[in-house]
Amino acid sequence: MRWICFLILAGIACLLQHSVLGNVRFGPDLPLALAMWAMVDGDEDGFIQRVWLVGVMCDLMDPAGGCFHSVVYLLLAAAYLPMRSIFFRTRGMGWGAVAFVAALIVPGIDGLVSGWGDLSVAVVLIGAALTSAVAIAFGWVFNGLPASLSPVGKAGA
Repeated sequence: MRWICFLILAGIACLLQHSVLGNVRFGPDLPLALAMWAMVDGDEDGFIQRVWLVGVMCDLMDPAGGCFHSVVYLLLAAAYLPMRSIFFRTRGMGWGAVAFVAALIVPGIDGLVSGWGDLSVAVVLIGAALTSAVAIAFGWVFNGLPASLSPVGKAGA
């Protein structure tokens, strides 16, 4: 049941990101916020797979995605693995900090791979702050769910 709930949430986040928020210049990255919250707050059982699946869903819904999101999200999860034990996983500061850093890294990689276009420092910083806030909101909302409906397992801090 946990995986089904998580996949539905990831699908909704990706759909909103690539439809409603597709033309918003200063907007959060909803799938990235969900993936980073799930990576930090969730248990170790399948956390890399959860992050990778969000990336795959982004690639399926993004017309220009290719395999960019799935590869970058997988690399973020692999980079986070050795640091997992030092974060307070059930606290908003941990969710927000990891989402903020990830929201700085992903546009940087995208700029290196496909060009910077009209990307500016202000756009990246505002987007990272909003993505961080959304990751914290995901944590606050989904931590109150019963264990059977929780999209990620409880790992503790």
